[in-house]
Amino acid sequence: MFKRTMLLLLPLLFDTYSLQAQPDPLSGQWEGNFMEDFRTLLDITSPSAGVYSGTIRMFSGPQMIQNDPLDEIRVTGLELTFLIPAKETSFKGRIDEDSITLSGQFLFPDGSEHPLVLIRRSNVLGNAVPERTENESGYRDYAERQLTPAEMREDLRYLVGSLRQHHPRLYSYTQETTVNRLVDSLMESLNEPLVIDEFFRRIAPVTDAVHCSHTGIRLPADYRKMVGQYGKFLPLRVLCRPEEMMLIGSEGSSGSTIPPGTRIISINGIPSRKILDELLPLVPSEGNNQTTKWLLLSKRFAWYYHTLDPSAEFTVEFDLPGTREKVLYRACNLQPAEPAPAAPDGPVPLSFRMTSSGKTGILKMPSMAVMDMEGYMAELQRIFIQLSGQKVSHLILDLRGNEGGHPIFAAQLLSYLVHEEFTYFRQNPDAPEFEPLYHPMSPDLHAYSGDLIVLVDGGCLSTTGHLISLIGFHTQALFAGEDPGSSFRCNDHSIQLRLPNSGIEANIPRITFETAVNPPADEEDFKVDLPVSPDPEDLASGTDRTLLTCLERIGDT
Repeated sequence: MFKRTMLLLLPLLFDTYSLQAQPDPLSGQWEGNFMEDFRTLLDITSPSAGVYSGTIRMFSGPQMIQNDPLDEIRVTGLELTFLIPAKETSFKGRIDEDSITLSGQFLFPDGSEHPLVLIRRSNVLGNAVPERTENESGYRDYAERQLTPAEMREDLRYLVGSLRQHHPRLYSYTQETTVNRLVDSLMESLNEPLVIDEFFRRIAPVTDAVHCSHTGIRLPADYRKMVGQYGKFLPLRVLCRPEEMMLIGSEGSSGSTIPPGTRIISINGIPSRKILDELLPLVPSEGNNQTTKWLLLSKRFAWYYHTLDPSAEFTVEFDLPGTREKVLYRACNLQPAEPAPAAPDGPVPLSFRMTSSGKTGILKMPSMAVMDMEGYMAELQRIFIQLSGQKVSHLILDLRGNEGGHPIFAAQLLSYLVHEEFTYFRQNPDAPEFEPLYHPMSPDLHAYSGDLIVLVDGGCLSTTGHLISLIGFHTQALFAGEDPGSSFRCNDHSIQLRLPNSGIEANIPRITFETAVNPPADEEDFKVDLPVSPDPEDLASGTDRTLLTCLERIGDT
């Protein structure tokens, strides 16, 4: 029954797309994301007036997983329709009068409808601004172009108005009067021209005040691309913690060797505490949780710091035993400053191994963004048959860094971890497409019976937070690591909007999802049973302190 439910939801996973709207003519390339994980490109050409052809492509990390032609593309006034024959899926939408967004919905083969708001890719700064040249000169022009106070105030009004219109829990953590005071103060402060990076940092506290991991802003896509190609970055890997920044490693210096773990006092004269205060609002997080902010700021420090200081050289002051030392670093490109994260392991993002003793299985699940449903189901069954057949005493489920994906895959995994019926979501009339997850499901025949340890951190978001709350409710699992970034409740079914003058992109959820944990959990963040945090030396050497601590705890070292 459970697997039939998954097959029913197959179109939901593979046939939903985020596109981008463009005024007539429709021709061009438009870009978006599905489930925040799958980059999607829509390419449309017009061989003659009113006649269109196109394709839609989807990517999981660098890997292209879909490339389908479009058919029956029709534009009538501001109305757009097309068909994806390979998926038996149609789309109907309406372009707004400014040709910035397209609101519409897909109709899947099972008859379900799924709304989307699509974002226009080209002419990022509006019709009055020409296309950006994607070379170093174009990057400089983009980075140095100043927004006027009137443009910035218009963008801020648009952002705040969109939040008020769409967000389902806008004032759950910050009172409306407090938000209003923040907005009024920002409006007054926007009294001189700013470049896009400065404006981006200036308005980030507005979305940060919502305390929602699906609510945030980011720089325009084409600007981010140019920054990645031509920007100059701080060549340090840094561990950020409350009140301090510590060195993990560096690329190139004036010959001085600073050991991992050394505290950073300042960068180019900016005190570390001020740097953290400036950058933390750029990282969305859920509720009162802070582990997400520290984790993601540490992982992407070079990128975030670039919005504050895109210098060609950096003087970094370190706090060494009995002295302070300043070291000059030359800027580097993004790759050595911030190594690209490893993509999920193909279309079935999981890996499994046994420890040498044979007592412990380690199942790592870096993403719930599964593209090969049948392969995923078969691999889970193989793993849990092995665990059952070998009577394995301990299972370590590693969910660290898993930012979510489709809930049906989390529900399938949960069925192997519980021994009683479970319901995944509380009933939600605003999301009828998840109807199968609102009813009891049975545990799998090969459900695991031994001791369960779950490794979590601030990178556990969205669907993964839901899964964690259900594991915690239905099992006696031990949770180790750092508090997860999400739990039983989060907001999603997001739309992506673009501010009309700066082109800054905003992600705004519209529906709240809650797992069926009864009695319901309170508003406090999920707390781990065994707190373990890596230190800079661990990160520099690649030592997995959390996993080692758990193996020592169960006597399997």
